[in-house]
Amino acid sequence: MSIMIINLAKGNIDADKRACQTRWLDEVAKLERVLLPDDAWEVDEICSSLGQFGAGLMLAVDGTDTQIIKGYCIYQIVFETAEIHRIGTHPSYARQGVAASLITALVDEMQHQHSDNLLLEVRADNAPAISLYQKMGFEAIDVRKGYYQTATGCCDAIIMQKQVAPSHANSMSIQND
Repeated sequence: MSIMIINLAKGNIDADKRACQTRWLDEVAKLERVLLPDDAWEVDEICSSLGQFGAGLMLAVDGTDTQIIKGYCIYQIVFETAEIHRIGTHPSYARQGVAASLITALVDEMQHQHSDNLLLEVRADNAPAISLYQKMGFEAIDVRKGYYQTATGCCDAIIMQKQVAPSHANSMSIQND
């Protein structure tokens, strides 16, 4: 199965997509409840996040059936810094490159917007995610002690950062006359 990324960045949603957008937001909220039952965002929280300056939603869908959402990434790009607020992969598509495809698409968007610093937080007990982020060039830069509340107590949040090289296709050359 192939993966296609749909970027629903603010200002990038035309009238024809609005009907699909509501369904997609419902699907993302459902997926949140599966992946993060103790901390899932509902549609109103997702919409609130997407209403922020520079916010966007990327969906990883099946390349042959865009009704099938494999994963999502809620992000925000503000000037030179981007942050992944939420990222998730449907359990049926875990370890198939969905999250990596979403992050790669976000890096491409960052380069288009001349943004060079990508941040995220990950639970310290989420070894598969930490491993993926490290493979993609993220480095741990700080820890928030006891940040996540779980059924068994607290869990630290690891703040990770990736430096994004500027895109040569988007770079401008300045010539002195």
